[in-house]
Amino acid sequence: MSSDVWSFAVDQDGLVIAEGPDGVEENVRLAFETLVIPFGTRAARVEDFLREWRRMTRDLGFGYTLGTSAAAVKRIDADHV
Repeated sequence: MSSDVWSFAVDQDGLVIAEGPDGVEENVRLAFETLVIPFGTRAARVEDFLREWRRMTRDLGFGYTLGTSAAAVKRIDADHV
């Protein structure tokens, strides 16, 4: 498992702003931010998404896509999303 750390803040408009670890490309940061925006500040929504992500990994292996209304992520292999 990667030790990369992401941090999140809420801006003046109430949107979640993501900040990735050093070296993360801006398009990756923006894609991740777009994915998490619908979660807002509701931890239960994030927990539901992660629960589903883990279930799909267990049931489907790799190559699946999971998304929100704002963006989707695709699991390519154990180290790449």
